[in-house]
Order: sequence, then C-alpha cells, then structure tokens
Amino acid sequence: MTDNKADTRAEDELPTEIIVSTAWAETQIARGLLSLTSEQIKKLEGNTTISLPADLVSSISGPPKKRTPVEWIEPIDAVHWLSHRIGGDAPAKSAIAQRLRDGAIECSMVWMSEGPDVGPISNQRPRFPVIGSKPNLTSWVTPIHQGPTPLKLGGAFLGRSDDWEADQKRWDWQNAIFIFSYQPVSTFWIDGVLLDTIKSKFRHRIVVSGIRFNSDDVKRMVESENPNSSTNAGQTKKRGRSGPRPKKFNYGPVLARLQSEIITGEIAQLGGAGDFGVQAELERKITRALTDNDGLEPSESTVRRHAKKLIEMWKQHLLNEPR
Repeated sequence: MTDNKADTRAEDELPTEIIVSTAWAETQIARGLLSLTSEQIKKLEGNTTISLPADLVSSISGPPKKRTPVEWIEPIDAVHWLSHRIGGDAPAKSAIAQRLRDGAIECSMVWMSEGPDVGPISNQRPRFPVIGSKPNLTSWVTPIHQGPTPLKLGGAFLGRSDDWEADQKRWDWQNAIFIFSYQPVSTFWIDGVLLDTIKSKFRHRIVVSGIRFNSDDVKRMVESENPNSSTNAGQTKKRGRSGPRPKKFNYGPVLARLQSEIITGEIAQLGGAGDFGVQAELERKITRALTDNDGLEPSESTVRRHAKKLIEMWKQHLLNEPR
C-alpha cells in the first residue's frame, strides 16, 4: 500500500529542471527579469537551449500547474486512432503535424540531439557532447530521460524548422523519431541595429526520439470539429445550407483588449511570444471570451487565425520595444 502511494507521488512530482531556449533566457535577462550565475551564463553562450531550475523559470512565467496524470500515446497509435475519423493516414499525419506546430499538442520525449544534417537518420543516440557540458557547442545530445516525470518537448524546437514539409517526410511515426532541420544564421548587431546576417554552408537538424503525444490533445482534434465532417468523410456533400446560419461572433472588442495587453506587457502572463503552448493558451482565451451562455463556441480555425496574427503582432512589438 505504501509503495502505491509513493508511486503516485512520483508521477505527480513537478520537474526540478526545465529546458528553455537561449533566446527566451536572453530576452528575460534583457528585461531584468532573469539573473543567472556565471556558470549558467557560460552554458548560455553558444548553445540553443539551457536547463534552468524550475523555480527560477516559474518566478517569471508563473508556477507550473499541478495536473492530473497524462495518458501518453505513441505517434503511430495517434495516426491510426485519428485516420478513420478524418479520411486516412495521410490527412491524420498532416493534421497532427499542424497542431504540433501550433503548440496545441503536448509532447514528451526520451532524448534529443542537434548536429549537422548529413547522413541517414538513426534511432541510436549520437555520441555528441552532452548539452551544457561545454560552451559554444554546435553539436550536442541530451541525457536519456529515465525519471518518472515525462520530459516535455518545448515548441521552440519545433519552431526551428525552416522546411517543415520536407522535415515531415523524414518523420518516423512507427519508431517515434521526428526531425526538425534549419539553416544556421549568424547575426551581427551594433547598438540594437542588425548590420548583417551570414548563412552557414551546412544545414543542422534536431533529432527527437521517443516522441509521445498527450492523448487528450489528439482526441480534442476530433471533438472540436463537426462530427459529420469526420464520420461522413468521402460522402458527397449536398449543396446549400442544411441548417441554420452560423452565429456571427463579435471578435472586435476581444482582439482590441488583447492588443492592449500586448502593448502594456500584461499578455506576458501567458509566457513568451515564442514559447511552447502560448498560442494554444491564447486561442483558449479568445474562445472563452466569445463563448455564449448556451455553450456555443466560435470556429476553431477562425480563432487560430486571429491568435496567429496576435502572436506576430506580439513578436513585432518586442522587436520594436526600446532596450
């Protein structure tokens, strides 16, 4: 009996370390919200990510919420579960990939690496230096995660891909190995002014192994849509409107309020503009504000379109913000 309770506590434990992008860390340092030790700053230099104490990150982005245990699902199982609901494996993979890119599907991993995009993709962990062990690492690998709490994959890594469609073709759904590739670019700034950018001759790739999805997020992909559109896939649609005209939602006041929060900085309560899951949280905020007393919600695709525009406005505002 005691062992079962101990296991439950282990599953509910919050992570002591959180991997964040160096871009996020540098932004918080510039704002005066984050202070690092000299050792942490050395790890920051030349790396794309850094592992920081959870309490340090939560002091900026808010404490992590304690949550009920998540049921994780393998990528290929998610495809098979979704495929017969939306018309096949290919549409299912495409839909999951888009939701991943939007930060609407939470995922965990076993290990991740970054290095030159050369040679075949292997499910063997490469013999690169462990991330953070040395400054200025261009190739690195994370330790194999073996703890009871899943290691979450941040959206910053998914966002690194600059050839999303080509990367998707290399995803190994059966073995849960995903690839995100990009062309490294060096930038040169003086007094906040970008003087020049130089592209590397060789592409880099991030390899993530042991990918699993939050099953609730996958199920929500079907539940949020009109069930007729998924269960009747392939049937001939009748012309004309078969029901009442959809309700028109007044987005104006809601979007104006969120734009005001961007300008005042209040929106930072959601996290950073490029952080994993922030767009999904913004979509939920818009949906909650527009849902009427009868529970009628606005179109998910329309909400997502407005949320993307707000994220772009937010990023542009941060770029123009005086240093």
